Amino acid sequence: MPLIIVFVLITAWTGVHQSIIGFNLHFAMHDFMGGFFLIFGFLKIINWKKFALSFKVYDPFAARSTIYAYLYPLIEIVLGVAYQFRLQPEIIFNITTVVILTASSIGVVRSLREKNAVTCACLGGFFNIPISWVTVAENALMIFMAIFMQIVYGSI
Repeated sequence: MPLIIVFVLITAWTGVHQSIIGFNLHFAMHDFMGGFFLIFGFLKIINWKKFALSFKVYDPFAARSTIYAYLYPLIEIVLGVAYQFRLQPEIIFNITTVVILTASSIGVVRSLREKNAVTCACLGGFFNIPISWVTVAENALMIFMAIFMQIVYGSI
């Protein structure tokens, strides 16, 4: 339920903002991704240590580097600001999004296939939510949008 509420809030923010500025698919994806990264990044910082410990269990980069586990929420916040304010060069933010979310998704899928009971670090330890295919779907959506934006609106 918490994930659904956050998803609805981000979608509502995107809809409201787009209705004010005039609908533009590229900017709508920026608004959605910016809201996503900002909300999730700030939730992770509130209980930073618990997030990092949970994230290390399934993310392959975090498993290798505690520093990365602690930096990850800041990376999300930087991505959120970059998408929300349409910072350039966009390719840097799109590639970063694809890399970090693909790695995280691989770790989540591995844990799900091994039937490990792992708590999702996505909401920063606020809620005791097990990782699920919903996490993979959210990541896949964000990966798709980053790739789509780069191919359609970028320089590829």
